[in-house]
Amino acid sequence: MHDAIDAPMLTSEIETWVWPLSLQEFRKRHWLEHVFFEPGSAERLGSVRSWLPSWDPHDILAEYHGDVTVAFTRADGVFQTVYVRGPEAEKLLRAGMTAYTANIPALLARAEALIGQLRAPSVSCNVFMQMTGGKTSVHFDATESFVVQVSGRKRWYIGRNEIVPYPLQHWGPGGRVPEEMRSYWHEASPRSSPALTETIDAGPGSVLYVPRGAWHATEALEDSVSFHVHYGTLCWADLFATILGDELRRSPRWRKGVRGIGEDGALRGAAHDELETLLREARAVAGAITPEDLLGLDAGVAREPGADTRYRRNVRSTLAIEGGGGDVLRVRIGARDTAEVATTELDLSPPLVDACLWIMRQPFERWFTAADLSLAVRGVSPADALALVAALREVSLLRER
Repeated sequence: MHDAIDAPMLTSEIETWVWPLSLQEFRKRHWLEHVFFEPGSAERLGSVRSWLPSWDPHDILAEYHGDVTVAFTRADGVFQTVYVRGPEAEKLLRAGMTAYTANIPALLARAEALIGQLRAPSVSCNVFMQMTGGKTSVHFDATESFVVQVSGRKRWYIGRNEIVPYPLQHWGPGGRVPEEMRSYWHEASPRSSPALTETIDAGPGSVLYVPRGAWHATEALEDSVSFHVHYGTLCWADLFATILGDELRRSPRWRKGVRGIGEDGALRGAAHDELETLLREARAVAGAITPEDLLGLDAGVAREPGADTRYRRNVRSTLAIEGGGGDVLRVRIGARDTAEVATTELDLSPPLVDACLWIMRQPFERWFTAADLSLAVRGVSPADALALVAALREVSLLRER
């Protein structure tokens, strides 16, 4: 084990976990794709150990108030989990099974802070406990995972998942394939264990990153306790579907209740005709979505807007009139990127509020200029319209072509 992390001043816990890479280098070289491992360091180990009064399995299980997950391999080779209370879990742990807790509050708060810079939509954590010789069978997970070894040594066997890359559900050979997974996994389940081509021995203070979907199995070389942080990531399909759904729901036609499913005759015919119109509308909206709409890349690009600069509404934005009176009204604007909503309040004159409402009524795919806005809304001069679109672009309500 290294005595300390011989590194420059690091500003966050996650940076100490991926060092000697910078966080940007980690995201570029490993994130979502490749295993990362760094041997033990006294500094990292001391930091993680300080998060609980004791990491002894007996103390953890005695203090844990929820059901403990106990994992084992049945005689027929199928990996199985059961849920028991702490005292029973300790007995099964001593018998050679793997026991783990979920989301101990003090640790979950640390995990959420740790993963914050990766902009993950969901975070969870576990404490895994195994006695010497304890094993977990080969499987893959639907989350990205960081693992810090707290005590003992554990051997990891890891391999690439060529059968179902980037899975959205957990699975292990011999188990039932979840119905959700059947929608995108059409091949037969593997008859034999997949190739595990990488072996990693984790010791106290080491950190391991396992990308989503990677096959892995473990074996405790000594009595082992490890801290696991799991986090979800948006997939492109979900992000695109969210943006498309947000826009379609603006139309009363798309918010209308479904009818015609399982019907015959006139009801089915009417539903068919209605869907023809809806799908043409959806194709137009989907075709207008750009990479910038998904990535939000243009939000921080400084350009001087002109009268002929073209804009359109950010589909992931909201606008509400909060109050005020007389010559000034307060408007609250929310603009969502891939992980969070940024909220801004603006004090505007009534004509400029009308201009904002006009913008929010425009179809997502329609581009317009400040001149168009001035002509469409009474009381808004060309100069006022130009200043307004510049302000709305600054807070990401507008996208610029």
